[in-house]
Amino acid sequence: MTTRQFRMAPITRYTAEELDRAIADLEQRGFRCKRRGVVSHDRKFLDRKYSSNRPYYQEVGGETAVKHWAVMERVTPHD
Repeated sequence: MTTRQFRMAPITRYTAEELDRAIADLEQRGFRCKRRGVVSHDRKFLDRKYSSNRPYYQEVGGETAVKHWAVMERVTPHD
């Protein structure tokens, strides 16, 4: 018989302050932070233009989207 372990999905928030509040809330409920990090994605905005009835795309701007994440695990009391 195998035992299965419960794995939480990563918590993601847009700001570090929101993530800190979520971690503090879960720590009160019996979890602890296992790992945390930041992921950034560069996004481009493209404008569709036509030249000789053929479309081409020209970059008109962009932004960087940042997400903060953490993985929590349940603390088991030792008897």
